[in-house]
Amino acid sequence: MKCRFHLALILLLGCASGLSSSDVLDRVVAVVDGHPILASEWDDVVRYECFLNQRGLAEITIAERRATLQRMIDQRLIEQEMKMEDPHPVSAEEVTRKVGELKAQILHNRISTSGTESLEWKAALSQYGFTPEEVEDQVTRELSVLRFVDRRFRPAIQIEPVEIERYYRETLMPQLEKAGAPDPPLAEVAAQIRELLTQKILDEQLNNWLHTLRQQGKIQMR
Repeated sequence: MKCRFHLALILLLGCASGLSSSDVLDRVVAVVDGHPILASEWDDVVRYECFLNQRGLAEITIAERRATLQRMIDQRLIEQEMKMEDPHPVSAEEVTRKVGELKAQILHNRISTSGTESLEWKAALSQYGFTPEEVEDQVTRELSVLRFVDRRFRPAIQIEPVEIERYYRETLMPQLEKAGAPDPPLAEVAAQIRELLTQKILDEQLNNWLHTLRQQGKIQMR
């Protein structure tokens, strides 16, 4: 039941600076408060998104590429805010755990031994032109941004018991009944409902904050 809020869309794409770019003459496609986004960075992020979703580059539409660029702009705005606060680095264990989740997602849990895992993972990465180290760097960046946003918004979010009960009664129970699934006691799912409602508010607050950052910032499209 855990929902994926808007930040997840940003983070799945991330900032391209940690990914490889071709050594060719480049062009600027956008400038965010004086900081350029290059065409090669844009291409890298599109390629990374294709890797995460296991899609071919030829499948990506112009509209999807443009949406990717907008998310990159959001990412740059957030990273600029991060520079003004004390850093809270993620641990190597957190990165390893997240990469493991990503491997399971990409390889569909086909990992059987460490040797097989290494070979299959490298093969999956090479199809999109990435190395394990580049993906680990990207995951580190994503986790850092997640932590920053969580620390900024979560402490002020309070979910009351009545809200949990209302969601259980008016949303969850009808869904389960329609699916013919058994009804779990409220006590068993209360924590999950609380997190779902928290994530929904996080989504709303993040979108509002990004809107404000865009209004306050100087963004130029080339």
